[in-house]
Amino acid sequence: MTLGEDKMSIPIRAPVAVAATARLLVNDSHWVPSSGLYSQAILIGAFAGPYNIQKCTDTLGPQGNVIRIQTSVDTTDVTLPVGSRVSAAAVIAAIQDSTSKVAVGLTEFNALAFVDVNKVGTQSVVRVSRADGGPESIGVVNALGFTSQRGARGSTVYPPWQLHTRQDVLPTTMEVGRFPVKARYPRFTTPLRGNPTFKATYVSFPERCPRCQGTYVENDYRFDKAGDVVTIDNENLLYQACLKILLTDLKSNPYHPAYGSDILKMIGRKRSGAATVLIQEAVNVALTKIINIQTAQRNFQTVTDRERLYSIQAVNVTSPGSDPTAFNVEVVVTNASMQRIPVTIAYSVPGAVALAGSTGESLGAQPTNFGAQYRNLVGE
Repeated sequence: MTLGEDKMSIPIRAPVAVAATARLLVNDSHWVPSSGLYSQAILIGAFAGPYNIQKCTDTLGPQGNVIRIQTSVDTTDVTLPVGSRVSAAAVIAAIQDSTSKVAVGLTEFNALAFVDVNKVGTQSVVRVSRADGGPESIGVVNALGFTSQRGARGSTVYPPWQLHTRQDVLPTTMEVGRFPVKARYPRFTTPLRGNPTFKATYVSFPERCPRCQGTYVENDYRFDKAGDVVTIDNENLLYQACLKILLTDLKSNPYHPAYGSDILKMIGRKRSGAATVLIQEAVNVALTKIINIQTAQRNFQTVTDRERLYSIQAVNVTSPGSDPTAFNVEVVVTNASMQRIPVTIAYSVPGAVALAGSTGESLGAQPTNFGAQYRNLVGE
């Protein structure tokens, strides 16, 4: 998303419910904390070593090889090695051996880089000069490559942001319907330059959640950098189609009452063998619907061979034996490209408890959703 017209507001799709969860990502590269994002002072030399560092020649006095390095917390005079070809490593070693609080290193072009790591923003400062107060156009400062720039200061990359409130309407599932609320959204304290893009991560109210669309069940929507929905294809799409119809309760969708299966209604029957046969039949009926749906779909939309269900190879339903409320369903289907695709689902009746049978043998000593047999099925 881009900034609002005021160059300060982030137009998120839903209000923030929990302030501590709000996070902002700018240009897919940097997280901006609520306190703001700041840079540190970095001073980079104009060229790489080796360096010609001299003293006591012409206008250079006995301190011609002494450089004064200033940061936000200290000012230190550092004596550098003397010679016509002093390596960058020797310069770095001399600075690191001193008491200076500056961080020194090399750029990718092997030029010296001084960084004030003690503070951030405009309070971060680094500057170099001659310790003897002589002209900086000659001597050690110029020899190290600081010919045009001898000082640097940090800056505010992105200012702080806060959660501001505005009037909004919050839909609810209660009988009162919609009611006005104060909705919170992120807003920077000062206008931003340019037109960066942002991604916001936060916890929203369930009724306004853009992921679950108010259903309290998260949809499998994912978005790319351009904001378009990421889709799957081929075998992954076929696997998803089979999994969804088997996990959807029959008649649960008022717009498509024939979509889904009634497998859960068959779990928990007294005769486990009968339930196994009924579940196998329900799986075959549900997957046959996929074949019919794709056949009709091909009249107006492309369905590739890799994503089209061609046949149902096997349906294997097993039960742990001591727990009639849990079943493991293993299905193998093939697409029109003759590739086998396995689908495995563990079913259990929510809240069901398997009681002891008339023989005195336990049918599940614990509530089945937390029993050992169920944990073995789902791999917990």
